[in-house]
Amino acid sequence: MKTPALCPLDGRYGGRLGALRSVMSEAAFTASRVRAELNWFTVLSHLKLPRFAALSAQEADLLKNLLPLTEQDLEIIRALEFDGCGKIPATKHDVKAVEYFLKLRLKNTPLKDRLEWFH
Repeated sequence: MKTPALCPLDGRYGGRLGALRSVMSEAAFTASRVRAELNWFTVLSHLKLPRFAALSAQEADLLKNLLPLTEQDLEIIRALEFDGCGKIPATKHDVKAVEYFLKLRLKNTPLKDRLEWFH
């Protein structure tokens, strides 16, 4: 081996397990967290809560169009967690970084009054 592997899965078995990278990678893990937050937000909209109106078709499309995440989206989420982004200090928490990312992406949309319902 020319380079040290973190574990046998990315070392000796890497060639056989390469197809798993698309579902087991950091990017896939982050995307699943974003998907969970979006699903949570959508479920809340169906509960007829006093300050949470049902999503319009346009608002539902806004949420759907956030996925798949782009490389730039992933970089923003990572920056939010580790370095901070703009005036937002580093969260040091992966789920909080996803929450802030969604708030940033949706702050200038019709959903702006419901963003605090994320996580």
